Amino acid sequence: MDLAKPVAAHVPARRRGPLRLARRRAGLHQSCGCTAESLSVAPRQIQDSWRGKSVRPNGVGWLKPRLRDVNISTGLAVISANARGDQVDLKLSDGSHELVDHVLMATGYRVDVRKYEFLSASLVSALRLIGGLPVLGRGFESSVPGLHFLGAPAVWSYGPLMRFVAGADFAARSLSKSWYVLADALLAGRL
Repeated sequence: MDLAKPVAAHVPARRRGPLRLARRRAGLHQSCGCTAESLSVAPRQIQDSWRGKSVRPNGVGWLKPRLRDVNISTGLAVISANARGDQVDLKLSDGSHELVDHVLMATGYRVDVRKYEFLSASLVSALRLIGGLPVLGRGFESSVPGLHFLGAPAVWSYGPLMRFVAGADFAARSLSKSWYVLADALLAGRL
């Protein structure tokens, strides 16, 4: 099976260029079998559909057997929590009650670089953003030259793999390459 085909079919020929559509398993998005680089040039509608399939409540294969006897509820809100001896009585948004020993609330988060206190207001106002996420080009560079975003802030431009360790290799190589090209140009007097 050619894992690159689903991506190539949706990438305009003029943008395919040197896409390294990997066939190895490491670094591929499970939902589409494509690399972060190839996903970043696919049309936005395709990227968004794959993103929705990639980031959802799920556990990795090695974790599932360990949780076989653990009751896990998703998509519910805790309305109230009260101590009952050594346990917790939860009232859930579907009207049910659960008496449990432990509660782990994975509430998630929304990345918004406008809320990063370490970025000045003038710097944030110079960023091109989509829903609080920076629009990134080659080497994860933002609209502010020399300012790069890796990890979760890169998901709009490079896909959901950037949220995970699996995307770190691609991100590191892309950033390193962009810095190498810049340094080479500076040393050669081209900039």
